[in-house]
Amino acid sequence: MKKISQNILANLITFSRVGLIPWLIAGEIQGNYFQSLMIMLIICFTDIIDGKVARKGGGSNKIGKILDITADFTVVISIFLFWYIQRKISFNIVFLILSSFISFIFLSFLKKEIVKNKMGQYTGAVCFMGIISILIGRTYFSLWIIEIKYVACIILSIFLILSIIENILHMVNLVFSLHSIQRIRKQKF
Repeated sequence: MKKISQNILANLITFSRVGLIPWLIAGEIQGNYFQSLMIMLIICFTDIIDGKVARKGGGSNKIGKILDITADFTVVISIFLFWYIQRKISFNIVFLILSSFISFIFLSFLKKEIVKNKMGQYTGAVCFMGIISILIGRTYFSLWIIEIKYVACIILSIFLILSIIENILHMVNLVFSLHSIQRIRKQKF
């Protein structure tokens, strides 16, 4: 019973990130970047806590993993799409975020399990740190925001491209290994 309640609590914490998105966007619309920054810090805190709560309850479950990845992606794509619509960033970043997530989904589909790779985890953390850097720049360093934004976007782009490459390489290896297994089975018969 305790394991189930811990997993439910972890999933609720995870889902709270999605519930905070309107407040994050509202801060952006109102120009209240401090509010946006605080909401983003809370989102990061929930991302750290949900995993700890799940592990304390005996480990995360498949639903929890899917919720965690989906919540992270939803937060990241929501703010970057908003910034793109506001003409504050290039569509290239949005495209790379979508490509990274789609390649991750496709790889997970091929493997028939949720893929946990280091580059994907680093990329998620870099996405959150990029958002926080831009919000800190807007809140406290408005004269330098353009430079901060460009540096954050360049670093984020590098991680997203590496994540996409890693996912594609895993897909290619998986497809070739499946092809090799099928060829070996045909040779036996």
